[in-house]
Amino acid sequence: MALRRVFVDRVSDGEAHVEGPAAHHLARVVRLREGEEVELSDGRALFRARVAKAGSRRVEFAIEEEMVASASGPDVTLQIAVFQFSRLEWALEKATELGVTRVVPVVATRSEMHLVKAVPKRLERWKRIAEQAAQQSRRMSAPVIEEAVSFEQAVADRKGTGLVLHPDGDLLGDILASCEQGPIQLLVGPEGGWTDDEVSAALAAGYQQAGMGSLILRCETAAVAALSIISQARR
Repeated sequence: MALRRVFVDRVSDGEAHVEGPAAHHLARVVRLREGEEVELSDGRALFRARVAKAGSRRVEFAIEEEMVASASGPDVTLQIAVFQFSRLEWALEKATELGVTRVVPVVATRSEMHLVKAVPKRLERWKRIAEQAAQQSRRMSAPVIEEAVSFEQAVADRKGTGLVLHPDGDLLGDILASCEQGPIQLLVGPEGGWTDDEVSAALAAGYQQAGMGSLILRCETAAVAALSIISQARR
């Protein structure tokens, strides 16, 4: 049975610990017990450790050995339009499980403004969701969750292959088969899709239109389906 993976800020002198809400989650929800064996990741290396102390405010670990970490996946940034939070958070959790490196909320023309205004208050919650999903899926670290940016900022920040999901685009799998290796930035639109002006701006910034077949998918479904294709194509 695979050991539970826990993220720590650092490992020093054969010891590590977590505090605050993360400790409470491990002690009261996960119910780690003293002597239990776990895997620890500080984002750079992986260790086998045992729980030395399990309290609701602080959980301490004793390092037993360094382990061989699995290779990281492709460098993928999910630039996802702001839409209904319950569905956006589901997409964030699944995107983390699929190995996304960075998540950037994007203020689209069709994003509802009351949701956009509420994004700053949700960021810490989104980081917790990503961290818990990353530990569950046995990643080395959680994806970076950034503050919301305008659509113009999002497309201006392109590094590597930029892909904007759109029904008129060539199939995503075909594009990935023909484009060069390297970072990928995936733009996923809001309910109602991108406007014509947004698509034009993305294309002008060097993005390519990528399609997902003949069916129109909801935002969160499109994001997860596209990331699944990317993770398989760029293993």
